Amino acid sequence: MSSLSIQAHDPDAESIIQGILTIEISLMGTDASGAMMDASVSWWPEGMNAPFYMNEEIGEDLSISIDTLSLEEEGSTIKGSFSAHLCRKDSFFAEADTDDCLPVEGHFDTALMRAE
Repeated sequence: MSSLSIQAHDPDAESIIQGILTIEISLMGTDASGAMMDASVSWWPEGMNAPFYMNEEIGEDLSISIDTLSLEEEGSTIKGSFSAHLCRKDSFFAEADTDDCLPVEGHFDTALMRAE
């Protein structure tokens, strides 16, 4: 099982903790052909202590496609795309507000670093 976390930061945000998009993936295997066991996409427009947007579960509201994945000791990389339907949550334990949702899509092509 491989657990991957990809973060994108808004370069125009007032703070490094604002405007963060996170993609979390749990993959059975170590390459692009591995089965995705769990995944989520979240967007933190005002940081961790403010309302945020998140998909609730993997399914029709979330699609992540991994084109290439290399998990080498040095030179690990991932490339792919995603689309998701993110709904507002006031906190981790709050119910999602399905009247305040955003469609998001994008692509990623980045180096990966092993967590210590």
